[in-house]
Amino acid sequence: MKRITILLLTVMILSLLTATDWNNEEASHLSFEELDDQIALSFRDAVDANPISNISVKILDTIFETDVRGMIKFPIEMIEYMDDEDIAFVASKKGYITLNGVMKVRSGSVYFKDFVMSREIPLEKVRFVLQWDKKPNDLDLHLRSENFHISYRNMRNIPNKAILDRDDLDGYGPETITLDRIEEEEYKLYVHNYSNETKINSKAILYVYAENSLVKTICLPETKKRFIRVLRIVGKEIFYENTELDRIE
Repeated sequence: MKRITILLLTVMILSLLTATDWNNEEASHLSFEELDDQIALSFRDAVDANPISNISVKILDTIFETDVRGMIKFPIEMIEYMDDEDIAFVASKKGYITLNGVMKVRSGSVYFKDFVMSREIPLEKVRFVLQWDKKPNDLDLHLRSENFHISYRNMRNIPNKAILDRDDLDGYGPETITLDRIEEEEYKLYVHNYSNETKINSKAILYVYAENSLVKTICLPETKKRFIRVLRIVGKEIFYENTELDRIE
């Protein structure tokens, strides 16, 4: 009887530990669950990754507003008969740059449900925001010019040049770099699959903000390569590339 009691206590403790691990890992991403016949989307800040409340989100002529968790929910019936469609939405809030986003519907479900938004920035600044899925754990942004290299493992902040606003180590992102101004030199922006436990997949997205607006949304290619040169800036003009590489060039 004593052995049975000890065994039952052990099972209960292990169950509690498992639940705790799940909560620690998944609590901030409950927006990925489809519960009560509803779809949930979440919105976070591009620099501090905190949820953003009171965002107005317009989807299919219906307006929703994010709660304190930065989430909206809408009936799954709005999309359940859609097979392979991209639905445009507009997310806006005073003090933030409007996000003209796309909700990818695949077989009656939403393919990607976590979005980031940037606060308004001065006209001369350029901001790069990377987000992705749970895996790989650690994608790094690298911004190189003729005079500096900004990343977590190089210089994180060069006054009046550029700053790594946020580094993410455990999936999803965002990872953010802000360039103070574009000068007469060449810049190259890379994504590095640092953890490399899985390949970069099509859920990795880079947002480019310039002149206080979202100017480009780039879906990264699915690749086993460790590096992608996403873009170059030459003569103050941005060239989008998505070139797969074995190393930073």
